[in-house]
Amino acid sequence: MSGRYEDLISICLGSFAWLHAKLAACGVAAVHVDYDRAQAMPAFVCNTKLSSACRLISGALRLATSVLQLHPGQLAQQLRGRLVHCVAEHAPIAALIAEISEHHRSIAGSRCDEARPAVVVNPGGQTLLPSGGPLQMLLHGHTMEVTSLAVSRDGLRLLTGSGDARGA
Repeated sequence: MSGRYEDLISICLGSFAWLHAKLAACGVAAVHVDYDRAQAMPAFVCNTKLSSACRLISGALRLATSVLQLHPGQLAQQLRGRLVHCVAEHAPIAALIAEISEHHRSIAGSRCDEARPAVVVNPGGQTLLPSGGPLQMLLHGHTMEVTSLAVSRDGLRLLTGSGDARGA
């Protein structure tokens, strides 16, 4: 049965092509739902190697949510910039980063004859806040400094206040 969970990572959740297509078709919220469902599977949780890689990829996507909602074409850069530090410890992440690098090479190669070739930035190291740290998600909305914060009793809602009079 564990082979099926490895397929879940390699074919879907850990595949750049699948992530790119899912994001384009359904949006970032639907991608989060898929990761949440996978991480809730009892047999998947028991496979610490796969569940750890899945948590890191999911965390990178959560940190990238605000960017991906506006610019889904930034998926490759967001994942690479947040996960490149995990390549040595996690084979599924190494495969994902390799697929992203191949994607970048194919973009650059396919446009080399055109008058305006593609510019692909492919940094060699970590460039964004990494997944797996204390920061779980970025929230946007205020244009000024947040001066107050309230959390609902159930922990599911957050209310903020700022001098810009916008609730976020």
